[in-house]
Amino acid sequence: MIIAFCVEKGGAGKSATSVAVSLEYVLRGYKTLLVDVDPQHSSLDWHRLATANGNPAPKVMAAGEGFEDDLGQLAGQYDRIVIDAPGRYGRIMAGALAISDIFVMPTVPGRYDLWSTLRTSKLAERAAMERPELKVRAMLNKVDRRRSISKEIRPALVGRGIDVLDTELSLLADYDEGTEEGLAPTNLNPTGKAAKQIRSLCDELDELSKELRRAV
Repeated sequence: MIIAFCVEKGGAGKSATSVAVSLEYVLRGYKTLLVDVDPQHSSLDWHRLATANGNPAPKVMAAGEGFEDDLGQLAGQYDRIVIDAPGRYGRIMAGALAISDIFVMPTVPGRYDLWSTLRTSKLAERAAMERPELKVRAMLNKVDRRRSISKEIRPALVGRGIDVLDTELSLLADYDEGTEEGLAPTNLNPTGKAAKQIRSLCDELDELSKELRRAV
């Protein structure tokens, strides 16, 4: 299963989510590859810290344009591949759309983020015309239920025909704390709310993967 976290905007939490999900898959015993194609290479930096501190981590591969060709050859060697993509449209996003099974658009509640997800969704729809098996989903991230926009964003997306994952990731410290030690929510605070959300997200992604296999 290849999962891409990608949306045409920075600050949506793509790297933090990619790291958290890939680590959870490692903890579940899956052979996991985290592909860092974001020029900032935040996932790669996290991996170096995890390794230096002796913490569990997926294998990480830094890549750039054309990465999908190499990844296609590696896909059979891993149970889970997670792609941390940059916040702009270009060849890298096109590559992620060409190779992923599940394309997830992290969306922070806010007007600018909504517009960004709508733009990215249009690109994904075009890719899905050529690859009908591609699963495209928005994912609400950094949700603060005290803000009215956090309650409005899901119906706004659904009303525009965009499928949204049931799992929401809240605005919680556990998504940032521990990063300098190479930790993520499920091994930083295994019983915390953020850890439970990441496990729920992985469960939901696995269910989508099962749908893909049943459709074959």
